[in-house]
Amino acid sequence: MIRPLALLRDRINQIAERDINYNNIDLPRNPYQEIDEVSIGYNRIAHRLQDDVANLSRTEAQMRQAKEEAELALRQLQEAQKSLVQSEKMASLGSLVAGIAHEINTPVGVILTSASVLRDESVKFRQMIEDGQVKKSDVLSYGETAEQSSSLILSNATRAADLIQSFKRVAVDQTSEVKRDFELKAYLNEILLSLRPLTKHAAVQIVIDCPDEIKIDSYPGAFSQILTNLLQNALLHAFGPNNETGRQNTITIAAHEEAGETVLNFSDNGQGIAANIIDKVFDPFFTTKRANGGSGLGLNIVFNLVTQTLGGTIKVFSDLGLGTRFEMRIPTHGHK
Repeated sequence: MIRPLALLRDRINQIAERDINYNNIDLPRNPYQEIDEVSIGYNRIAHRLQDDVANLSRTEAQMRQAKEEAELALRQLQEAQKSLVQSEKMASLGSLVAGIAHEINTPVGVILTSASVLRDESVKFRQMIEDGQVKKSDVLSYGETAEQSSSLILSNATRAADLIQSFKRVAVDQTSEVKRDFELKAYLNEILLSLRPLTKHAAVQIVIDCPDEIKIDSYPGAFSQILTNLLQNALLHAFGPNNETGRQNTITIAAHEEAGETVLNFSDNGQGIAANIIDKVFDPFFTTKRANGGSGLGLNIVFNLVTQTLGGTIKVFSDLGLGTRFEMRIPTHGHK
């Protein structure tokens, strides 16, 4: 009796310590019935345990594989989202480039026309001098033409230069993501100047209500991208094609300082957002205007820029039919 019981004890201890060869798991049969029945019961339990261990091993292997596949899919999704966000940013910048190029065509065209007129009049006036046929009226006429042409050339060259400089600063800020000090009101005006091609035909009045003294140590490129996306979103969603409200379409950008933060409000008096979708506006790929070119990434980019790049918070408030307001609270002295 001692030997089979000792063998049973050893096998049970091996199973408990997971140090057993499952190919040699059975206890031998015993000529004594009572001990043989114990051996048979042990063998049944041991085989069932062997099956459970095998199933558990397969399940663990499947779970590890599923975990690895899920992590790979998550990485691929994150990379795809980053790529889509970057594409959206570049598309916004590309639209800005196209708009600025179109806007610059007007002053450049005036400059070329005025310069051509001035050249033709100058050639004509010189010929008159060489022929000795100059009269006082001719001198006065040429002087008036030269003055008008010069004035047009100067004003339109200044306009084109302002557009180019504004676009250059905004475009560089959007692509470089460099942190620096800047005056908020001046920069907001600069952004709106670069976005004028987007707003000039929109029949929307844009009002900036910002004290001159607000100076921020932050990322101006993020501010530019935020304002661009909010403006595009408002033009696409806030105001109907026929201005159903009958009010003057107005977008107000207001800012003030409060407890070490700059509170920036972007509001419109448009159609507003329905209560059943307002909680989804910052979700990626959510849009109600997909058929009209909406990607569903604009406000998601705004949310990420405000909360991650600038270290602030953003909330949306809206009353259906009365308008929408985005409230952003951003550290005045920047986010590390």
